[in-house]
Amino acid sequence: MPQCRILDLARLPKAGKLKSIRFRRNTPGDHRPAVAGRDIREDDLYDPTHPATNVPRVLLHKSFPRYKNPFLQVEAVPKAMLARIDRQGSRPSPLNPPSVPTPEWSSVITMSAPMIVEQLSANNGTVKRKVAWRIKTALNLIVTRGADVRTVRNVKGKEQKLLVEGEPSRDLIRQDWTYVFVPALEVYRMPYEILIPMLREALLLITARAHVLEKRWAALAPRPRLNAENVRFLRLWRYPF
Repeated sequence: MPQCRILDLARLPKAGKLKSIRFRRNTPGDHRPAVAGRDIREDDLYDPTHPATNVPRVLLHKSFPRYKNPFLQVEAVPKAMLARIDRQGSRPSPLNPPSVPTPEWSSVITMSAPMIVEQLSANNGTVKRKVAWRIKTALNLIVTRGADVRTVRNVKGKEQKLLVEGEPSRDLIRQDWTYVFVPALEVYRMPYEILIPMLREALLLITARAHVLEKRWAALAPRPRLNAENVRFLRLWRYPF
């Protein structure tokens, strides 16, 4: 078994080249219509030129990457398919200037990660904030420190789960996607030895699925945009006389 460093959360050393995830101000629109599968007018999309707009909305919603277990649900949506907030009401866009992915050399990586915690049975706002904080802390440990869990045997022969530090990886997060987290109340007291492997599995699954979808969307022929010329052509084609 290869040697690995035990991750002591009480005495974390300084992070390496990749230092943190920036969560704030990275969701450029409303994720709820896309997650619910509601049809959004093309003009109301955050980026109507995205190749995914060539896919019928019903099929597109079913193809979004999802991870689900009894304690956590995660669904990923391209930022381009979010609904523009400034088109839906009088509120201005939440991002000015808009968020852009950080380059490879940056010590910070961005992540759009809205949390749907309203479904928790607890009415205590502190509990909901703590659940969101624990998920974001675990994500930071996974991405910036390569945190994972190893099962080892102690001197008495009893199995024990240990947090270990590995190699950081920017590739676990797609910066141009929005990750919608729906945690259960159990996450509030869930040990990181359980939460971190669960989130790592979700990130790996979504990253692999998103890569496949992006290649598939890029191969689609773009839909023709209506302008004065092709509108006139369509009219002549339908009514030649």
